[in-house]
Amino acid sequence: MASFLLKINSSAAAEEKEVIKAEELLEGEVYPIKEIKIVKGGFGDLPLVELEEFKVFLPKRMTEAVAASLQDLNTGKFGLVYLGKKEFKDAKYKPTPTFEIRQI
Repeated sequence: MASFLLKINSSAAAEEKEVIKAEELLEGEVYPIKEIKIVKGGFGDLPLVELEEFKVFLPKRMTEAVAASLQDLNTGKFGLVYLGKKEFKDAKYKPTPTFEIRQI
């Protein structure tokens, strides 16, 4: 079989990576970004980040900034860092996951 067909067929048969919650990431760990894209979800457009072993959704508030930088972010030179949950002074808001994207 031609080598290009092997590549196509093996990529088509690849298993889908598990999508995990932000809280499952290790706080402060730099996870190299394999791919980042904007997908349509139940809450509108959201950034979906593919890491080495799994995928994770970023908060909706990051969608616009990520969408404007997709070409740069998909160069393999960036990593995702989970910073933990941010507490709000106003008790009516739940703590929210915070992230940082770093050049690696």
